[in-house]
Amino acid sequence: MAQPAASIDPRRDLVSLLPRLRRFALTLASDVSEADDLVLSACSAVLADGLPGDAPRLDLHLFAAIRTLAHAGASAKRGASVPSKCQSLVLAAPKNLAASFLLVEVEGLSYAEAADVLEISSDAVASQLCEARLYFSTLPSDVTERRA
Repeated sequence: MAQPAASIDPRRDLVSLLPRLRRFALTLASDVSEADDLVLSACSAVLADGLPGDAPRLDLHLFAAIRTLAHAGASAKRGASVPSKCQSLVLAAPKNLAASFLLVEVEGLSYAEAADVLEISSDAVASQLCEARLYFSTLPSDVTERRA
């Protein structure tokens, strides 16, 4: 028999979500250490309080918590690693464009799910994705990764 969402222990799924959460936090934070603090704060809150009964999925709840923390400016500074070249390109995009792009194109969320996480309309997500694609298309060709 399946347990209700509120009584499921999120610790088992948290480790696998960490890279995804960190990528998303990097789109909202001013630096890597701030992104790490956002992830730590969001995960700590879920571990302390549990997953709310109305939360559809752990990943969506954590993405939303990270966004809320980022907008509240509730993170402290720490040391961390340097982002990769690809991450740097996404992070160089305007923050709202990077967040929408990452949630839909990298994380595979639907427009509606991304809209819920970002607390904007699905139309706004679509508009930001269009702007992000245009932004990335303007980058010099020597900056983009080539694959065989």
